[in-house]
Amino acid sequence: MGERPIFFYGQSYMGSLDAILVAIGFRWFGIKVQVIRLIQIILYLGIIFSTILIAYRLHKDQVAALLSGLLLAIPTVNFTLYTTVSLGGYGEALLIGNVLILLTLNMRKDPVGLGKYFLWGLLAGSGFWAFGLTAIYIVPCALLLFLKPLRGKGLTNLGGYFILCIGLAVGLSPILIWIMRNGMSSFFQELFGSAIAGASSANPFDSLRNHFQNLLVFGPTVILGLRAPWSTEPLSLPLLPFAVGFWGFVLLHAIFRRRLQAGVTALSLLMGSSLLITLGFLLTPFGADPSGRYFLPLMIPLVILAGEFVRRPMISIPSSLRWILLSGVIAFQLYTNWQAATTLPDRITTQFDSVARVDQSELDRLISFLLSEDETRGYTNYWIAYPLAFQSDEQLIFYPSLPYHHDFRYTARDNRYPAYQEMVDQSPHAAFITTHHTTLDESLRDSLRSLGVSWDEIQIGDYRVFYNLSGRVEIEDVGEAWLSQDFSLEG
Repeated sequence: MGERPIFFYGQSYMGSLDAILVAIGFRWFGIKVQVIRLIQIILYLGIIFSTILIAYRLHKDQVAALLSGLLLAIPTVNFTLYTTVSLGGYGEALLIGNVLILLTLNMRKDPVGLGKYFLWGLLAGSGFWAFGLTAIYIVPCALLLFLKPLRGKGLTNLGGYFILCIGLAVGLSPILIWIMRNGMSSFFQELFGSAIAGASSANPFDSLRNHFQNLLVFGPTVILGLRAPWSTEPLSLPLLPFAVGFWGFVLLHAIFRRRLQAGVTALSLLMGSSLLITLGFLLTPFGADPSGRYFLPLMIPLVILAGEFVRRPMISIPSSLRWILLSGVIAFQLYTNWQAATTLPDRITTQFDSVARVDQSELDRLISFLLSEDETRGYTNYWIAYPLAFQSDEQLIFYPSLPYHHDFRYTARDNRYPAYQEMVDQSPHAAFITTHHTTLDESLRDSLRSLGVSWDEIQIGDYRVFYNLSGRVEIEDVGEAWLSQDFSLEG
């Protein structure tokens, strides 16, 4: 409809850059799910290529740099998940972060050229708008540029810093415009995790302890691919020792690594970003989420150090064993991705609560049924409403006002696009669609009986449809058990 939202609908902390890229893809290739995947693949190719460049800049070894790229090309399940699905900006943040590191290194070596200053500022500003996670790259890169002034051109460098600030303002302009219209309180609250603040203890010491526990217990296993983000079960037990052994030796290599002069700056930027993501996890509400998404930046320095370990280890280990371990960890990562992608019913999923996992292979049959019954408006949960609208080309609009958790938790944040609610409210009749929630089904039946409304039911895969209602039923008439709640938690 020609709208140009600054943030994703229903939030005020993650910029719409990912949506803009997907919209461009839709314009060129058509409105298809595969186009969304294509955009993520292109971003990921950029991440792999830029990681190879950083690795080569660090240790000047082409083979080692290519090995780092290989470990990303066949990544852990955690990395596969969050660089394949479109969740708002992980791919963009990692790519912009890598480019900022490369650009900072180039500016340290050759400070001449105002264009690179503007580009640095533009990338930093637009990256922060797209996803606040990019701050873990912006801060160490900025410290390196500003705390240790660039040598060589005197006043030209001051001019460069001025141009950098202009680029930064241009990149940040969407945020600045939004703040001028709405104030900065909401933006900064959501940027620092207010949307999931209820998941952490109100006591700051208990919260810090829990976050530290999540970091130590759940962090390493998901970072190294030993488990899937949505599960605590170990993956590929026969090959798991290769992964544990390989990454154990890589960590020892990192500890004893000699600080080669050519790589000090690159390594300091990588370690700086790793330190910041760790502190952010511990000190903000995001530490209540041990899934693995916030650990993605830690994989970049790991694979770079892994490539160097295979070629030039800082510990005494035979070359043949290093290559055997490398082959083993690649086989492990390849197999665990296949294992996760083919294990029913979950496959590779962003859902951590099993009740929210839906077999989408039946979505087309659901769409056909609803259209044939002229049930184009109604109510469902968050994880059904938007795929249904997208796959039906917005012929089917269902307002996400039903809970999907078994304890009836519900947040009004599920209603991301108020225009959909208006369309449902204006409809003369409405259907209900639930998934994996027998208690909710019984609650709906009881409410409809008490209202004197008759209806039909059908089960289509994981979807249960209440349709052909004899009268118009408002969500308020059946939703007393959950509409009064607002846990303000996403996902």
